[in-house]
Amino acid sequence: MQLRRGITGIYSNHGDPPVVPTTDVKAFRSHCHLAARAVGAKLQTIKDRYDGVGICNFAIAYFEFSDAIVAALLNVVHPVIAFAKCPVDGQVTFDYVDCPKLAEEFRCLGAYSIAGCAELNQPLVRELCEDLAPDEVKRVRYFRPMRVGDVIFNFWD
Repeated sequence: MQLRRGITGIYSNHGDPPVVPTTDVKAFRSHCHLAARAVGAKLQTIKDRYDGVGICNFAIAYFEFSDAIVAALLNVVHPVIAFAKCPVDGQVTFDYVDCPKLAEEFRCLGAYSIAGCAELNQPLVRELCEDLAPDEVKRVRYFRPMRVGDVIFNFWD
């Protein structure tokens, strides 16, 4: 998965043209309610980067199934959704999972691309970062993420 410019949520002050976010977090909230009803899950809560998630580049929704809680992560710049085990407080990386039922519901809405577990756990290599802005590359070098998913969904400041 090639990482698109702006996906880190880091913005440059050095004359690079700004990346205009294409993610609609308000619509994501509505879509989470629709998806929960469609798959028979209970939507526990939805938090975005301003709702106490911390300094991050994603919104997160918690879906409660009869046997597990699954977190749906949405990058706030590019509309990429991933699924993970419910993180504990203070956890800064995710244990990604595939959730076919939710993935299908979000895919049918036509507004999102779904990142699978295999893509997100792919080791981060230089070639995947070629489209990132210079300030994003600096942050990648500083924070040293190990996986693609650690770049797409991060707590960098």
